[in-house]
Amino acid sequence: PNPRPAERIIPSPDDLLATRSTERIERGAGPDDLVFAGRNGSRADRSTLHRRVRRACQLAGLEGDRAHPHTFRHSYAVHLLRHGVPLTVVQRLLGHSSIETTAIYLAVVQKEVEEFVRRVRW
Repeated sequence: PNPRPAERIIPSPDDLLATRSTERIERGAGPDDLVFAGRNGSRADRSTLHRRVRRACQLAGLEGDRAHPHTFRHSYAVHLLRHGVPLTVVQRLLGHSSIETTAIYLAVVQKEVEEFVRRVRW
């Protein structure tokens, strides 16, 4: 894994942006501040993000033991593909330089397609 991943602009639904904006205003964050910042406003390290994700899952009543920040990227990619977003668009949104990297997420969707086809009685 890249020890210093690139910063990304991530499209988000309006309701999520409204919630995040309120939270950011309450803590005094500016529009250009990091979304997931450490205590001093700098980039949060991996262990901090991992701990925050696990805690958020626990508070939401979800299994937090296996959750990690990449879970959100994976879920986002699969969600986009399930809704018919072209692979090249998903590639760009995830910031992948190679379409083959993005195509890995197709395996989940492909398994679902195969299961639905198997269920159909001809």
